[in-house]
Amino acid sequence: MPTEPIVYAVAEAERQLLLERFTNVLNNNDLSIEQVARDGAKYIQLLPKNIVETVVDFKNSIKYPALIIRGLPSIVDEKTPSNIPNNRNDHPPSRDEAIHIAIASVLGQVFAFDSIQDGNIVNYILPIESHKSRPISSSTLRPLGLHTEDAFHPCAGDYLGLFCVRNPDDTPTDLAFMGDVTLRNEIKHVLFQN
Repeated sequence: MPTEPIVYAVAEAERQLLLERFTNVLNNNDLSIEQVARDGAKYIQLLPKNIVETVVDFKNSIKYPALIIRGLPSIVDEKTPSNIPNNRNDHPPSRDEAIHIAIASVLGQVFAFDSIQDGNIVNYILPIESHKSRPISSSTLRPLGLHTEDAFHPCAGDYLGLFCVRNPDDTPTDLAFMGDVTLRNEIKHVLFQN
């Protein structure tokens, strides 16, 4: 099994199409993040065909552990929030959020857990001064060690989407894949216990 992800580079024409289509839809409709997530299939049609086909190919293949889409438009000039916004699902989505939700909708229904960031469909991972020494994603002084996202939740999602808006320090994001690792039966047994 390959341990390398599929990497798709968005062409400039596709980027411009995304900017135009999503800006138009968001400017001409009174939408919330929750509505875009609930009706995600409607917004898939705004995505360039090659992006949709790449996501579908990834979804239908068990050969690749991840899909990376590079070159999506993002609003890099917005000020970083000073804290994680609460209860944002009723607010209008940014263009970035709407594009990300539309791409995620190709994979399936987008959802969130009430217990994580107040149930926000879009979770912000950003440095927060009051969290600087805590071992969580909003820390600034402590490294965030290897971890899983909701791995033990009884209704864990099949996919996790990350959308990097800006990364001025080129801080890496590590993704770990099992690849061709062979586990002994007694270890598998423990991993699949309730």
